[in-house]
Amino acid sequence: MKQKFSVTQINSIVKKHLAGASIEQVCQEYQISVATLYRWKANYLDVSEQILTRLDKLEQENLVLKQMYAEEKLSKRLEA
Repeated sequence: MKQKFSVTQINSIVKKHLAGASIEQVCQEYQISVATLYRWKANYLDVSEQILTRLDKLEQENLVLKQMYAEEKLSKRLEA
């Protein structure tokens, strides 16, 4: 099963590699492919920490709202 990493986690993983950890070491530790790490470096390297934090909060809020929606939908079905 694919693991979904948050934007903050991705940023931390990329920073770990940039701090000196080898690509192989980082990929093995987080069970990601080399291509994924390179893609993350290209996509997330220039994004500021503030934007990453905001995006992570929005992702969390979206997940909560989806769960609330699913619970409400299930509740409506049970009432019917």
